Amino acid sequence: GEKWRPFVQGSFETDKFADFNARAAVGAGGAYQFSEGPEHKVSGRVGGGVSRKIGVSTPGVKHTSYEALLGIDWFWTVDEVSNFTLISDLYPSLNDLGEFRTVTRLAWETKVTPDGPWFWKLGLDQSFDSEPGAKKNADYNYYIGLGRGF
Repeated sequence: GEKWRPFVQGSFETDKFADFNARAAVGAGGAYQFSEGPEHKVSGRVGGGVSRKIGVSTPGVKHTSYEALLGIDWFWTVDEVSNFTLISDLYPSLNDLGEFRTVTRLAWETKVTPDGPWFWKLGLDQSFDSEPGAKKNADYNYYIGLGRGF
């Protein structure tokens, strides 16, 4: 198959512990499939985008940041009912060199029954911002949920 493919991504986040109310971001670029085996799939992404902080409360914190995007995705099929995912993105600022943000997501999924469509998902997301203003620069979100595949 083809090793290169395009990608487009977008995000919107709110954060009561940051010096902004919300952040919207969009990005695009190319993804390369390094390996695609029966158990492990690894791909990398490179591109660019822009993020916008909404409701900034600290003077000097930039509202808009043009960003490069470097990402890595690892998917591990543990067995016929379970899989593990690690997705990590680095966003170096293009308008303020030395500043960056990261988003890393870990998730474990396991089917409720081997042949059923339902699955449990347990995850941890970590966000880091080198320009947090007067607030903390790292956040952690954890979750557990029940999902259904189609």
